[in-house]
Amino acid sequence: MLNFDHGLDVAASILISVMSTPDMVAAMGVTSGGETQYAVTNGTNNLESLSTGPLVFVEGESRTPEAATEITHKVIARVQEELDARQRQVQAPRGTYITISEAVPPTTPAPQEGRKLRSAAAALGLGVIAALASSFAAESLSGPLRSLRERRRRRAEPEEPRSGAQELVSADRPGA
Repeated sequence: MLNFDHGLDVAASILISVMSTPDMVAAMGVTSGGETQYAVTNGTNNLESLSTGPLVFVEGESRTPEAATEITHKVIARVQEELDARQRQVQAPRGTYITISEAVPPTTPAPQEGRKLRSAAAALGLGVIAALASSFAAESLSGPLRSLRERRRRRAEPEEPRSGAQELVSADRPGA
């Protein structure tokens, strides 16, 4: 069982933070919305979680397998450079330098299928929800609008005598 010092976890968190800044992303040649992207994490989405140990995960993503592999190798090399530069800045003795070892070398890139299917399913689901919501809204509004139109129509028409109501008629009797 490995027992890592908490300082290694902090060093890994600092490297993850440094590699994720917009300036560093630009320095790596990655543009926002571009074809090639990378992510440096601790294995979770929570940077503050130090429970994963002093591990730094590098993930490259691109349209071609070669570009994904290239950005992954480039980021790993830059992580090592950043770690060395920070240790030199604090004037740590060379014998105490932390080094990076690839626990798992970059794997062969695999296409990420399902994004389009997932997007289509989400669009379909949202469309169904929107259709249901609009039909319920139309149904809810149609009753009150119908009764409002009926009241306006009644007000505009002159009142007719109701059937079954008797009219008062006067008759003159001769000789009365």
